[in-house]
Amino acid sequence: LHERLAEVAAARGCDLFLVQNGDLNDGTGFSRTPPAVLVPLLQRMPFDALTTGNHELYENENIDYLAQPGGFIDSWNGSFITSNTLDAATGEHLGSSHKLLVGRTSRVLAFGFL
Repeated sequence: LHERLAEVAAARGCDLFLVQNGDLNDGTGFSRTPPAVLVPLLQRMPFDALTTGNHELYENENIDYLAQPGGFIDSWNGSFITSNTLDAATGEHLGSSHKLLVGRTSRVLAFGFL
């Protein structure tokens, strides 16, 4: 579906940004604690930006799994944005504080607020 939408957007001279808005670990048949089954599937998606939702924070095991060094959050190379969600131990953002999405005709400054 994304590939088809991207083709249509390109043909029309429009931009298409794919954003994952959090709560990835709730409400799917792949939801588990930790989200070890779901993460490889999500990493195959061409997201331009992602953020965390409150459902990832219900159990420490979920966010610990996502935030482990070299894990899911790191795999997005700055595209996982958590503007106001901080690591309780370090006080640092779980991901980037923001991201500039640049398309053919537009620029969008994205934030990830919980």
